Amino acid sequence: MPERPGKNLKKHHAEIAALIMEPMVQGAAGMIVFPRGYVKAARELCTRYQVLFIADEVRSVLAERKMFACEHENVRPDLMAIARGSPAYAAAGSNPCYNSIYAAFLGEVQDLKTFYHGHTYTGNPVACAAALANLDVLLRSRYSKPCSQD
Repeated sequence: MPERPGKNLKKHHAEIAALIMEPMVQGAAGMIVFPRGYVKAARELCTRYQVLFIADEVRSVLAERKMFACEHENVRPDLMAIARGSPAYAAAGSNPCYNSIYAAFLGEVQDLKTFYHGHTYTGNPVACAAALANLDVLLRSRYSKPCSQD
């Protein structure tokens, strides 16, 4: 069983920028399934202690008839990491976030602000076309709509 997030957040929240977790199941640690309510409780603690909640949805995206695993507990993360595709030539990823978070990184080069959100295949036209076509199909299907942004 994973450690309860509240213990460390309560004690160290002033030093913690974000809590990053895989919702529903922690795949990187050997497929640990979180008990129902765990993700929602983690989100509520992050809100209470003003710590960003980042959902790593790379493995769990499209989990059990939902577009995002967070939706199973009605959780809206501050930022998400999502990706899918063929690793050989057309991998695609995205980091959806609230506009307020994105805006915090906007500025001129001399402002030393940036929002890194790319990888080796960034801007690959085949991956972008495939991603847009998939989003179109998903948004017209039985999957839920993605979380709205501020």
